[in-house]
Amino acid sequence: MLAHQSSWHACAKTCRGSRTTSARSQAADSDYVALCHWNANIDNAWFWRDGDDVLHCGLMDWGCVSQMNLGMAIWGAMSGAETDMWNRHLDELLRLFVAEVHRHGGPNLDPDRLRRHTLLYAAVMGVAWLLDVPALISKRFGADLPDSRRDPRIKDDESVRAPLQMLSNLLNLWERHRVGDLLDAALVEGATEFRYPSSSSSAWRSFSGCQ
Repeated sequence: MLAHQSSWHACAKTCRGSRTTSARSQAADSDYVALCHWNANIDNAWFWRDGDDVLHCGLMDWGCVSQMNLGMAIWGAMSGAETDMWNRHLDELLRLFVAEVHRHGGPNLDPDRLRRHTLLYAAVMGVAWLLDVPALISKRFGADLPDSRRDPRIKDDESVRAPLQMLSNLLNLWERHRVGDLLDAALVEGATEFRYPSSSSSAWRSFSGCQ
């Protein structure tokens, strides 16, 4: 995490200036807004196999279910995932996601555009929720800092392990996908009152994008 410190400072500075603009832009892109589960991480899911050995999945913790940009739902489902999953499988998962949306009656979404929404939301939400992770770790461990999240003191403490992994994912995405440039572009679009074209219907806006 310390290796990403300069990236984190840049992230925080840029996101503070673009939070409102990014949220407004994502809400306006109505083809990419649906009824979604906000936190579909693995600890809010359970799995079972039916009599034909077909794997099924269910979700718990529906308290924050609402209409939202699909990028919010994707970050909510993957924010705590292993970083390698983001690096190796993000594009594949986005292609599958948009295919399933279309198969179930939704619009024909663009996976690149959906990636952009996801990254912008991750950056803005990261500043809102993860700014205090370095201070949390410093306060918890003092000078005896763990050198890995697999240290038992972190591994066995979800209140440290989960936000640390989320922060690690955010910083990795920031560098890998040039999120700073995306935020700068979002600010320019907001200044010129940019709006995406829409082909959505009211039926699509009730579609649950995380199922």
